[in-house]
Amino acid sequence: MPQNETAPEHPDGDTTSILRRTVQSVVAGMSGLASSDRKEVILSVGRVFQAMVAGKFLSQLEREWEDLRRKGRIKDDYDSTSQSRACLSDLLRYLDSEVPDEKRLDLLKKIFLVAATEEVSDRESHLPQQFMQICRNLSTGEILVLVTTYAVADQKDYKSSAPNEAQTWLRLIGDRSGLKHEELVELHEQSLMEKHLLTRRFYGDRSGVSLGKHFRLSNLGYELCRFLAHYDKETESAAQPSDG
Repeated sequence: MPQNETAPEHPDGDTTSILRRTVQSVVAGMSGLASSDRKEVILSVGRVFQAMVAGKFLSQLEREWEDLRRKGRIKDDYDSTSQSRACLSDLLRYLDSEVPDEKRLDLLKKIFLVAATEEVSDRESHLPQQFMQICRNLSTGEILVLVTTYAVADQKDYKSSAPNEAQTWLRLIGDRSGLKHEELVELHEQSLMEKHLLTRRFYGDRSGVSLGKHFRLSNLGYELCRFLAHYDKETESAAQPSDG
């Protein structure tokens, strides 16, 4: 969003109207830049890109929200819950604070919509907002490592009983994530361990890892990924034609 349009602490109105108003403010901000002098436009290139990403994202979010609501996946009174307002406010503040990362935005959208269906968590839970705050601080590389680790864990095609070499884990994640380089995976592994989303290494030389139940995902990391994965299940279910 344009820098002079700050996200409200507690947005007023239902979710659909809030999203539409925000998109309108983004468009208005871009129209204002079109009439600005050359110097101001050059200085505002970052804001234009930010507005374009935000506008596209919010329009898509509105469509998905409305689709789930029409199909009864989101209850009519969910709009009025403190969870809905808090998560939407966090999402809008993220859009307002920096040029958004599209992979990060995708995670935030998934958390917001999965929470709204109340299939994985209830409206009293604080977890969706906590998950959003975690995902706001993940880099693209960290996201790739995280979701790839979850995919391997979900397939359960590995042995978790004996200690394993860290190098083997790095190589596998590099191959499956597309990051290729073990050193690159290791950079993101370190920050994910610090965020308590991956389990730590052991031995004095840090060469050992325990794959555990979830291929090194911590309980927190696994629950976050499981929450995100429900979006795909919900989307597939919503796409099914209704009986009758």
